[in-house]
Amino acid sequence: MIVIGRCFASPATWLLPHAQDQLQRLMVAAPAAQCRFVACTPSFGTAFRGAASTVIDHIIDDPTAITDSPRPTPY
Repeated sequence: MIVIGRCFASPATWLLPHAQDQLQRLMVAAPAAQCRFVACTPSFGTAFRGAASTVIDHIIDDPTAITDSPRPTPY
């Protein structure tokens, strides 16, 4: 999923169909066929949730990627 936000959210109804057409026309790999564009209305923390979901997806895909790193000591 490709999320379009910020200044591109307003013209999304016009922009997204063209972007999706170009993606379908130019894709090389089969997984790109499953990709789609969506518009997002920005809210507080949107970028943080997106970043967190990337990490969670990575951990779900490969649970061995979690390492036992030392924890910071409390003050």
